Amino acid sequence: MAIEDDLNEAEQVERLFAWWRENWAWLLSGIAIGLLILIGWFWWNGKQEASAEQAGLLYRQLVAASDRNDFGRMEGLREQIDKDYASTPYADQARLLVARMYVETGEYEKAEALLRQVAEQSEDTELRAVAAVRQARVLIELGKPDDAIALLKPDAAGAFTGVQQDIRGDAYFAKGDMEAARVAYAAALAAEPALAPDARQIVELKLQDLAAEAGAAAPAQEQAAP
Repeated sequence: MAIEDDLNEAEQVERLFAWWRENWAWLLSGIAIGLLILIGWFWWNGKQEASAEQAGLLYRQLVAASDRNDFGRMEGLREQIDKDYASTPYADQARLLVARMYVETGEYEKAEALLRQVAEQSEDTELRAVAAVRQARVLIELGKPDDAIALLKPDAAGAFTGVQQDIRGDAYFAKGDMEAARVAYAAALAAEPALAPDARQIVELKLQDLAAEAGAAAPAQEQAAP
């Protein structure tokens, strides 16, 4: 019995060696590939973390330049972030910040271009919504209220519904369509979630001004009537 057991063990060892001779290359290749994938993963993560850290440093410098109203420095830093770290979240934040600077300096075309880039390309849903709202306001300043109205989609704006309706009201007012402006402002007040208290007060004042203008226009129209 012991002899048979020894033969079985010898056969098993021989089979193991035979399997190794046939498959050692594939086995070692698989291990090597696995190690390369693991090393590449660690390398990529390290690179991404380093990029995010450097982009964050540049963005903090951009904020500091904004506090100093150093517009030239802001433009340079934004361009550097956009060139070297466009895939990081800081690129969108930099565009929004510099766009605000352009609005303050009256450079609406430049502001609109940066805001459009964020509104159309950002991977952050909330940032896209914020950029679209700001872009619509800038389009009104550029004398393009129809473009602003076309850009805004209040029915699908979620938490930004009230804000978008408010801006739609401003766009219709700029077009001279006072009734459409009134409807949009009323929709802004009725939107859920509700507007912030200060924004709500402003919309209510807009509606009051529209009502006052309508009341003042009525006697003039009656006098002009034959």
